[in-house]
Amino acid sequence: YDNNGRLTWAISDKHKVSGWFAYQYKVDPHWLIGSTVSPEAARVTEWNTVLSTVKWTYTATNRLLFEAGIAAGESPDTIKVDLDRVGGIAIQEQGGSIARPLTYRAPTGFDFDDRLPSQSYNVSTSYVTGSHSVKFGFELQTGYFQRGDNNDSTGGIWYRTRDYVPNLVTIQAPLSGWRDNLNQNLGIFVQDRWTVDRLTLGGGLRLDMLNESTEAFTATPHRWLPNRSN
Repeated sequence: YDNNGRLTWAISDKHKVSGWFAYQYKVDPHWLIGSTVSPEAARVTEWNTVLSTVKWTYTATNRLLFEAGIAAGESPDTIKVDLDRVGGIAIQEQGGSIARPLTYRAPTGFDFDDRLPSQSYNVSTSYVTGSHSVKFGFELQTGYFQRGDNNDSTGGIWYRTRDYVPNLVTIQAPLSGWRDNLNQNLGIFVQDRWTVDRLTLGGGLRLDMLNESTEAFTATPHRWLPNRSN
């Protein structure tokens, strides 16, 4: 165990497993608050980040090395209204001769609930002699981004005013979220190096393949569009 939080276990003289784990929690109780956003109109943002790695190495001989590892993590975040401090329908004052720009009473827009898990895999084999070395393997990454939306906290409506006189009403119905998939980001590689006296020659090949998709989603009914479903 080292000072960086990495744990290493020597199973035998040839096999070794090492791992690392970290958890980070952050919260901003007044996200994007500023001179034009009042405290009750600022949302609460939370991040819960998890990072981890596990790696296995096998030294088969003094020339042949096998390695395999996985790095998994997730960084979900939420941006939500604090209902205890909301004072009604949001108002966006544009500012004029008697008023300054300000959003108050409640936030505009809608809440977010984001998920972003991912996994990265790495497998390689190395063969090394005094004058020659070759390494081949692959790297693979998978994961997805998923967002869940709602505006139940604000009702999907807010007013815009100028010098406290209403001039616009915004009504909004969210999409209820979506999901984008990283099905695979795959790289297959081989690299070779030769050394003769003072001359070193090296080269390599790499094949990359990327596959992504977006899942079908449904726009669920809302107070302003009760019959919506498509």
